[in-house]
Amino acid sequence: GIALALVAIASVAACAHGTRCMSRAVVAAGQLSSQRCTAALRSLAGAREWQRAVQLIEELEISGPRPDVIMYNATLGACSRAAASTAALTILRSMPSREVVPDNVSYNAAITACGRDLQWQRSMELLGEMRSQGLSPCAVTNGAAVDACDKASAWPSALLLVASLAVQAVEGNAMIFSAAINAAGKGQRWDYALELLDSAREVAVLLDVITYNCAINACRRGLQWASSLHLFREMGLAGLEADAMTYQAAIRTCGAGRQWRWAALLQEEAVSKGLALAPPGLRGKAWSLDPTVAHGAGERFASDAGRTDSSSAEAPGGAAAEVAEPSTVQTPLMGLSPASVAMRSRGEGHAPVLCRQVIEALLGAGGADGVYVDCTFGRGGHARALLGCLSREGRLLAFDVDPSAIAEANRLSKQDPRLMAVHRPFSDLPQVPLPCGVATASGILADLGVSSPQLDQKQRGFSVLEDGPLDLRMNPCVGISAADWLATVSAEELAWVLHAYGEDGDAALAARIAEAVVARVRRHDAPPLRRTQQLAEVVRAVKGESSASLFQQPARLTFQAIRTHLNREFQQLDSLLHASLEVLGVGGRLVVICFKRAEADAVRRFVRRHEECDPDVVGDWPLDRIRRLYPLLARDGDPDAPEWCVAEAMPPLRASAEELRANTRARSARALVLEKRVRR
Repeated sequence: GIALALVAIASVAACAHGTRCMSRAVVAAGQLSSQRCTAALRSLAGAREWQRAVQLIEELEISGPRPDVIMYNATLGACSRAAASTAALTILRSMPSREVVPDNVSYNAAITACGRDLQWQRSMELLGEMRSQGLSPCAVTNGAAVDACDKASAWPSALLLVASLAVQAVEGNAMIFSAAINAAGKGQRWDYALELLDSAREVAVLLDVITYNCAINACRRGLQWASSLHLFREMGLAGLEADAMTYQAAIRTCGAGRQWRWAALLQEEAVSKGLALAPPGLRGKAWSLDPTVAHGAGERFASDAGRTDSSSAEAPGGAAAEVAEPSTVQTPLMGLSPASVAMRSRGEGHAPVLCRQVIEALLGAGGADGVYVDCTFGRGGHARALLGCLSREGRLLAFDVDPSAIAEANRLSKQDPRLMAVHRPFSDLPQVPLPCGVATASGILADLGVSSPQLDQKQRGFSVLEDGPLDLRMNPCVGISAADWLATVSAEELAWVLHAYGEDGDAALAARIAEAVVARVRRHDAPPLRRTQQLAEVVRAVKGESSASLFQQPARLTFQAIRTHLNREFQQLDSLLHASLEVLGVGGRLVVICFKRAEADAVRRFVRRHEECDPDVVGDWPLDRIRRLYPLLARDGDPDAPEWCVAEAMPPLRASAEELRANTRARSARALVLEKRVRR
């Protein structure tokens, strides 16, 4: 039976390769051997038939010949090629019980499988497990782990791993540095990418074209066109021949920085070398260096199409010249597909949700020449998109309390003087003068979600998955941390917070979690409750649940509730709504992106308190009833009553199916569009 099964499996694998030589080798003389079984497993791995490979290794374990580490490694290789991380981990865990000791190749295949399945945390765990068992990960294994972080856009972990390799004096290679540089670029940390490139040179790593391409792409994401040209020159000095991807990235960087002359020179040089430039993501659409096409910005850029900047016309291989005046258009996103706007689900560090719909809603009232306010800059996804659609006269004011967000905003403002960063809470909006001396804003945006980089930085304590300090403050310099608050809070107060802000809808469960947390804090035989995973374990024990998904983590709502309470998010939201309507001009719009039902309810309660009635609807209603249902009318005659009212300008905006495929975090997002109007 096993012989026939092996023949059938090997024949399938051979057919997948377009040849029957493997099946003939397996059935030669009708006998089975370890060598033939290994060859069959490798054939299945090449065909990515991991289910059949797993089936075969299980049958061999029962009927023989007894699989050795080479056969298991071949099976793990099949799982690795097919990104079957769960199967790879199951096989790896079963090997010791079958008296087979995993080696470096075994772990390398499992780490690669997890990386291809975007399970970068498991890849890092396997790397640590290798070291604990006395195995020294080789450069290929370390490279697979860094590549796993790169694929999942976990750039902080990639950088930490490279740093640990340097401390341990472990030899690095171009693959490791390329993956880490690419990960840093996805996190929009082009500065870290260039530092990694310098570190690779210092340790005499033989860099290749791929490494430089990753660095140039990092500069492209950071809109550092001058740095990309410097790298272009360095490649030539190192004797490396730029390929189509190199030119493509450099051209797009120069185009985003409005350096049309440099972009044209690069394109001309690429064409002269016979390189075909086909930028990814455009899916066959026409692509041109003309700004009206390359950036989808419309007629407002038509006058710039033939303009050249004041930089030198030196060939791309020479030193990059300085720009005479700052670039004014950074990331034009209008006209691109929603998948491009979402940056394919955090592909560049943080994917701004509902980006195109939000920008269209804002500009629909104020136009491209207006003054706008981004109350929650975060990592600047929406701000960059809005800057790309404003004219030279347009201005953007960016608020945030997160120091890392303000640092990013300051970096962007140096490139684009139309942006002004303000390190203050958005409730201070009325006290901050608007740019250009204008009295009112054309539009205001507030994104109430936590940005992806904040979730991914374990030192901030927002992540349920990663262990870090139990902080949960948006501004680490203000207020007390979650750990300090939990050390003094009563069970009754904690239960109220969990029930009010956790949206669990289960008061009894909230009380149980609160009692368990307070009891854990009071224990003297356990370490102090100061780590995220310590709190997560307490909640998990009460709920009796476990999950590997961030959005199904038992402690997710507990973390959300504590974060909301510590940062006074609903009080801040109420302050934002009142402050925004003071600053908005008549006809201006406030767009609020909500992720929780309670947030949307709070915004609608504000609208109900500040909207006017339709006379045609309430014509026959009793006057006292109208005033009760429309509180704004009850303030008639009050000298402090506002002269404006609020209305929802359009139905709530939701993510399209295409955006949801590109960015799963957009599934709970909705944008409420409010408009300030004159009272009748």
